Amino acid sequence: MTSCYSDYVHLRYETYHGAQWNSDHDMIAFVASVSAYQKAKGISSFPDGGTPNYLFRDAGLFLLDTASKQLTKLADFNDLAELMKNRWTADIIYTDTAIMYKLKPNSEWDLYLKWVNSKEDSLKILHLKDKYVRLYQYNLMAEQNMICNGIDIETIKQDYLNKNKANLTKLNGFLDKVPVANWGIELKSLYPKSEDKYIKDLIYVAKDGSPLTKRAIIEQIVSKRSKTEKQDILNAMDKHKNGLDGLERTEYELYSKATYEQIKELL
Repeated sequence: MTSCYSDYVHLRYETYHGAQWNSDHDMIAFVASVSAYQKAKGISSFPDGGTPNYLFRDAGLFLLDTASKQLTKLADFNDLAELMKNRWTADIIYTDTAIMYKLKPNSEWDLYLKWVNSKEDSLKILHLKDKYVRLYQYNLMAEQNMICNGIDIETIKQDYLNKNKANLTKLNGFLDKVPVANWGIELKSLYPKSEDKYIKDLIYVAKDGSPLTKRAIIEQIVSKRSKTEKQDILNAMDKHKNGLDGLERTEYELYSKATYEQIKELL
């Protein structure tokens, strides 16, 4: 079965609308999903790319300290991880003592019921709907999650949402500096293969590679190599680039530039 999938591990995370700053604008609460997968290959990829082989899926409410780049998971939405490949929005209210949150699919819950193929799956969707139509809060002092009964978020959210709304582009810029391991991803544990094979992925898979995978390889493997070995990787990238012509060379330069610069910074 493994041969039906590419050996390359794609990593990605996605942040969802609704992220909120605290009152001091140094912490951001947000909802995100993260995944690791292998793409189908050969006949398995027809007709539309095939179904990926997921090695890891996670979702939750996260808190980012923008100064230290410390990422903390406050609430676990793992039972929603599969559904979160579609668009979701979060209503988040960040106060001095608690973070209130409610998840909303951009599609109606009834649409998910139309997609399922069994009574068991229908019951699962109904259970998730019952769970996630509720308003929850994370108590910052007690470090606990609880259901907020008797509170209508619609009546209070406008006092907070616009004032402390966090821009997703800015949030993703902060997350670019957060170590990939902080998402719970350790490449060699997730998909065991030799470090040299991961480094070859870094050198030769540019356009079709995942930016997060490239960063993980640099942080978790390349950073631990000697200065000479790091320079050898840069030399191998230069050699590969110089063996390309025209559009292929231009694309390689474009999609490998960030990788090259990140390795240079380690010298």
